[in-house]
Formats: sequence, C-alpha cells, structure tokens
Amino acid sequence: MDKLKFLFLVLFLSCIILNCSKNKVNKGIYGKWKSVNSINIVSLVFFKDTLIINQWGKEIKNEWYGDEDKISFKQLNHINPKKETNFIIHYKLNETRDTLYIKREKDSTYSNQFIKL
Repeated sequence: MDKLKFLFLVLFLSCIILNCSKNKVNKGIYGKWKSVNSINIVSLVFFKDTLIINQWGKEIKNEWYGDEDKISFKQLNHINPKKETNFIIHYKLNETRDTLYIKREKDSTYSNQFIKL
C-alpha cells in the first residue's frame, strides 16, 4: 500500500510541475502598458490568459500564451473574416521591468515601446 501511495504522490507532483511550467512567460509582463512611440495610442493589458488591446477606439480581446521572449495570441472579438486573427510577437523587458519592447515575428528590430502603468 505504501508503494501505491508513493506512486500516486509522484504522479500528482509531476502533473503539477508540468502544468506550472506550461506558460513560461516573464511574469513582469502582466498588467497595463501604454505605447510611447506610435501614431495611435495603444494600450495593452495582460492578464493570466487574456490580452486586451485598445487601439483606434476598439477594445480587442485576445486569448494568449507565451514563453520567455515570444507571445502567441488569438483575437476573440471584432473579427474580420478577411484578416488574420492569430498573431505571434517577440518581446523583451528592460532591466527594471517598466518598459516593454515588441516586434512582429518578421521584423529585425523592436520598434514598438510601451511603458508600464
């Protein structure tokens, strides 16, 4: 009986560890961000599994996940069937985690900058 309990405990802990490491996004990204170098003011709000993008007077809700330097997100509202709804961007935070830099997957430089609110 002790072996069965031990096996169950090992399986249970393994499941917890695997689930916790599924989304390896930098936790500093959570919260509100505002663009500082774009023509249109853009705000981003990162929650655990939801990304809200406010731009051009629209609030766009997205489902997202990420890792240490990449975010994948899928648009959930304001969907135009003629436009892409799945996106991948690369990101990095500065050392103090108050500035977020993003770029599209095909870009070579981080051209968009956001400050944490």
